[in-house]
Amino acid sequence: MAPSSFLITVFGAGGKTGQECVKAALARGDAVRAVVRDPSKYEDVFSALLSSSSTTSTSSPSPSSSSNLEVVAGDVESPPEALSKLLEGASAAIFAASASKSGDVWKVDRDGLGNLATAAKATPTLRRVVAVSSALVSPHNGWHPIRLLLNNMRGGSQKIMDAKFAGEGLLRESGIDYVVVRPGGLTEGSALGASSLVVTQGDKAGAGRISRSDVAELCVAAAHAGETASRVTLEVSSDPKKKGEKNEKTSYESLFSGLEKDNNA
Repeated sequence: MAPSSFLITVFGAGGKTGQECVKAALARGDAVRAVVRDPSKYEDVFSALLSSSSTTSTSSPSPSSSSNLEVVAGDVESPPEALSKLLEGASAAIFAASASKSGDVWKVDRDGLGNLATAAKATPTLRRVVAVSSALVSPHNGWHPIRLLLNNMRGGSQKIMDAKFAGEGLLRESGIDYVVVRPGGLTEGSALGASSLVVTQGDKAGAGRISRSDVAELCVAAAHAGETASRVTLEVSSDPKKKGEKNEKTSYESLFSGLEKDNNA
């Protein structure tokens, strides 16, 4: 198969949500540049993703040989000039990196997104950055028990919700086109599709729950979407009443169409 003309660079591709973003993009027919710290650790993972994708016709594909998937070494803690090389020729970037379990949240969730935004701004081909953040990240939710728990689970200065919110700010201030996706509590399982999603703005609806696969499909759709998904921030969860359903009547485009642009736009 010839490589797709739409290339998405996925940062944090080794994490659970990042892997789902790679899978969703491949399923859509996109070319993917998956950025991980050590590609050798993920060879089997990405080979499995390719095996389950319709974007390749080989029975046992190797990530390094796939026409639609390139796995490369990289780190969002690197300076923008280093990240620029990972964005060469890309149409969009998805930021799925996070230091939620280890690492420095300020270097990854805040500065990492800022570094990517700066690099993206200097990449002529790049149309949009889609960043995975979190519901309840806004400071006005400071006393919400879930935000308090997440923000203090690492102790000390490692306030991940504060770092994510600061990273969002750096992205907005960069001038690059973007979509910030704030999912509720992340679960495993298959995507239910656009019709199952509840999309809000203002970070006032609480957390909710949503599968990583649904988050990934939404992020990839946002990467492709037009002006309706330009410079917007949204919270997303799944409707419990539609659990187990897969209804295609609602499109991702229709979800984006009712969104208001951020005040900085």
